[in-house]
Amino acid sequence: MAESLRQEGNAFFVAGKLNEALEKYKAAAKMDPKNALIFSNMAEVYLRQQRFQEAADVIQQALELDPTNAKAIGRKARALTGLQQYVKAVEFLLAIHKDNPSLQTEVSTFIDDILRPAKLQHINLNILLERDDASNLKVRVIRSLKSDTAIFNEEVIVPVAYQPGGADESVEGSVYFFHLMQALSRVDNPSLVMADLFPRRATDVPAEQFKLHRLFVDDIQQHTKLPLDHDEITRLLLVLKTNIFSSGLSRFCSLLNHSCNENSEKVINEDRGKTYSKLRTMRDVHDGEELTISYFDHDISMDGVKGRRKYLRDHYFFHCECPRCVSESSSSSSS
Repeated sequence: MAESLRQEGNAFFVAGKLNEALEKYKAAAKMDPKNALIFSNMAEVYLRQQRFQEAADVIQQALELDPTNAKAIGRKARALTGLQQYVKAVEFLLAIHKDNPSLQTEVSTFIDDILRPAKLQHINLNILLERDDASNLKVRVIRSLKSDTAIFNEEVIVPVAYQPGGADESVEGSVYFFHLMQALSRVDNPSLVMADLFPRRATDVPAEQFKLHRLFVDDIQQHTKLPLDHDEITRLLLVLKTNIFSSGLSRFCSLLNHSCNENSEKVINEDRGKTYSKLRTMRDVHDGEELTISYFDHDISMDGVKGRRKYLRDHYFFHCECPRCVSESSSSSSS
């Protein structure tokens, strides 16, 4: 009976009668809630109707029943792309690519479909986006990469000629405020665009920094008319502060963590009036290594461990425990 209802739904779907098809699929799912194909069919209707959240919810049910169904995998990627959750879509597909070698051709095609809406020109498939216990992302290599291998090449989503930590940075200074306000005003749906970037929560930064940046919120709302609460605008300001480098804000390159002995670097290209941020390896990177970049310039890199850690704590709110810092700290303690 459930299969008969599904076939009736298929007939309505082919005829372009999406609402009727959806009702048949829903009825079939009630009769056979363990049938992944029914939920996958239902998700396709939601996708055609651009009801992307409902599609994402339903296709997840299909994948729980049949995790390697290629159509269901593609539909989840399309749902996340429709929701403009590009990082989550890429994260999902890279994990599938790693765990299911037989699906690599299909997954590569699904990733290609994401490139344009996500403003990506290239993404290396030999990496994985991993979340820690706090749901913060890191980029890890799953197959060894040679030096000068391209990882990401993406359009900068917020171009800005401002380097945090430079001579003009003062939380009370007009230059600092102007650049943050200008950058925020350029972003459509900033909460969504910056959802996966640090800080993801107010508690991720020192309380005094959160309070300090919140002083700007009234002016930000006056100039940008953002329909967001004060805490969220404050978080977005801090996202910009900790993720905008000399190239601006990038959706994927900005996911990388810092190391004082980094293995990757960002290179900026200009093409037809657009700014692109390319991430490439600086040396051979082995299977299992995390890809990292440096958050500071060469002069600070030459400082001792105390100077580097102070800079990172003051500007990026973390205590560096990279291998170089740990080694130098141990050496200085024992001498």
